[in-house]
Amino acid sequence: MSKGVRIILILTLIIVVVATWCTKTFNEKVMEKNKQSLRIITANIEYRNKNKNFSDEVLKYSPDVLILLEWTGDNFNEKEFIKNGYEIIVDAPQQSTIINPKQGAHGVGLFVKKNIALNGERIVSPINGPYKMPYGVARLNVNDKNITIIAIHAPPPISRWTTKPTIDYVLSKIDRGKLKFDWSVGKQGDDVILAGDFNIISLDPYLRKMKGFGLYDTYSRVNFMPGPTWAYKPWLPKLFRLDYIFSTIDSKTENSHILKIEGSDHNAVISDIRI
Repeated sequence: MSKGVRIILILTLIIVVVATWCTKTFNEKVMEKNKQSLRIITANIEYRNKNKNFSDEVLKYSPDVLILLEWTGDNFNEKEFIKNGYEIIVDAPQQSTIINPKQGAHGVGLFVKKNIALNGERIVSPINGPYKMPYGVARLNVNDKNITIIAIHAPPPISRWTTKPTIDYVLSKIDRGKLKFDWSVGKQGDDVILAGDFNIISLDPYLRKMKGFGLYDTYSRVNFMPGPTWAYKPWLPKLFRLDYIFSTIDSKTENSHILKIEGSDHNAVISDIRI
């Protein structure tokens, strides 16, 4: 075996070991939650995924808010959530069709515990281009504070004219972590939480601009190691983070971890936030 081949094999082994270590998830145990904090899970469950085990996994964590992206109505057991005291305040699953086989990627759902849910709606993105994705917007009342949660699924970076503009459109409505004016079901002055699949890797300088809008990445606030959430195929190690939960700068993140989603090319992000 030549020296060059040995070097390639060693480097490949190192990459596999590092990838496996970095993509460890937190599914092994259920973390405790402070009663005063808001637990949010954002999950791109992949529209072709037929594995519904994630529904049971999520219920163990008892999130206050669950954001589902690429929800088709067939890849998640929503009935169990309704039985357990949740309201689907953004109810917009999408089924793929022969004409549009990727239509399922446009599905969005927001499941919220009934005691904090106010209202919600699906918003059509004004950004034209391939893979035009909708937003999900929900308004909550938590500890006597009004919060607007915006679920975002930015289009993949096929064109630079769609991915970041889809995010910029939402940011234009935020100042110092609050809504600048009434928008959708949100009201001026509401604290804002922005979460979902941004289709932007964590090393992209673009994400630094969030601080200018009074938002911070909850996972990075309490974790030193990277939290990869995406791979090209579900069976490959997750190497890049595309999924985030951004909260108002005045809030405190108490916990944040990565959760595995069986059958999806994404992992989920879970964060406990004290606002």
